[in-house]
Amino acid sequence: MKTDLYRSDIFKCSINSLSHKITEQDKYYKTISINGGVQKISWLIEGDAYMVWPNREGEGFTVSQAVKKLASLENTSQGVSISYPATASVMAFLIRNGDGESLLIYMDRDEAGRVCDIRLQRENDKALSINITAIHQCWHCLRISDETVFSNYLEVRNNKKDTLKHQFQLGLIGPYGKCSVPEDLGFNVIPQIAGLINENYNPDTSCIHIFGYARGHDILYPDYSPSQLLGGQKLLKSALIQTKDMGFETSFYLNGRIVDSEALIQFPRLKEALLRDNRGSLIEEKYQNRIFYVVNPSSIEWGNCLLEWAQILADCGADTVQLDQLGGRAAAKECGDVWGEGYNRIIDRIHNLGMKVWIQGVSDYYRADRFEMTFRDLNILEGGTLRGGNPFGKNDLSLIKIFAKNTTFIVTKSKIKKLENSDDFDFIIDYPDYKGELPLYNKQYLKMLNNAGAALR
Repeated sequence: MKTDLYRSDIFKCSINSLSHKITEQDKYYKTISINGGVQKISWLIEGDAYMVWPNREGEGFTVSQAVKKLASLENTSQGVSISYPATASVMAFLIRNGDGESLLIYMDRDEAGRVCDIRLQRENDKALSINITAIHQCWHCLRISDETVFSNYLEVRNNKKDTLKHQFQLGLIGPYGKCSVPEDLGFNVIPQIAGLINENYNPDTSCIHIFGYARGHDILYPDYSPSQLLGGQKLLKSALIQTKDMGFETSFYLNGRIVDSEALIQFPRLKEALLRDNRGSLIEEKYQNRIFYVVNPSSIEWGNCLLEWAQILADCGADTVQLDQLGGRAAAKECGDVWGEGYNRIIDRIHNLGMKVWIQGVSDYYRADRFEMTFRDLNILEGGTLRGGNPFGKNDLSLIKIFAKNTTFIVTKSKIKKLENSDDFDFIIDYPDYKGELPLYNKQYLKMLNNAGAALR
């Protein structure tokens, strides 16, 4: 069943589904309800309007740009897809007709965070479709000339303002077990780096984010016990006391998504928490030539496991943890299945320890305190799943600006320049500004830290 929703001199928007009901609240506001279970709804955009879809931070492009790219890209016969709440930041898209009027189309918030697939497809040389597969769909279509008043119609997240201004990444043990930290320093390298930062940067409200502090980066997750090679938990606690006395917050890495296949001997209780595909096989992902299994975020055992490590870090004096990959890869469940709710429970439990949480990716759903922007090279997986990059246009924060005011982003200084509509956001500048390399402690790391400090001065 196809129904026209909007028409202007620039573009036309219509909706197509097996069944839907449209209620016109007023001439600017329509509600579209779809009854039943998991269903597909298609929004057809004809013409050459500018639009923003929720690819990570948001990606803006014209319809003609997307149509041409979809015709040329490989692995895109079924279009290009992102999933919510994961690689899609919001369940909405924005269309501008060029004369100051905008059309905002968004779905009611689902507190359970059930998986939704958002797929962009080419219909013909002048049209594309946004195809949504989800459950319990209730959509709203707002037509307004002033985008700043959209929030009057919406229940949106308005985050607390963050006072942190700088974050310095520090890796201690690399992905293959190599460690360049002097043996006589161990975890005392953290206050040493804090002193170097104060000397070179003289920053206010800064944080040192530590990864590779256990077995090594991407090794034997979820074993995050502070490395004995670096002095163990006792020395870490002492080092963090010194670092805090120097005016720094400290943050530590935890991966919220995966378990190293070799770690299951140590963590047999997590075997039942692992996700399987339709054939019954464990869902695998490969990093650093090692096999990892994707964990069900709703698993109680998984939540307890991550909380235990967060408690150890809190006892050592850590202020914040990173839960990696929550917004970095597509949800590993079927459309309509619960996904995000489990992660939010984990975030809430860590908050109850008095700690903050930041995640990779941007989301209006997750209750994290800070969100790391991901600027990956274009990578489209089999079936059109978008792993990273902007296939059609450039970063545009318009949707996040509407649905998550005052969001705090973690981003390198060079990448801020790539952003459109970045007003009203707080940015934590991430150092060192590496290009694709892990910021591991070594001679190069110290040199880059000094060079960045000199540039800052």
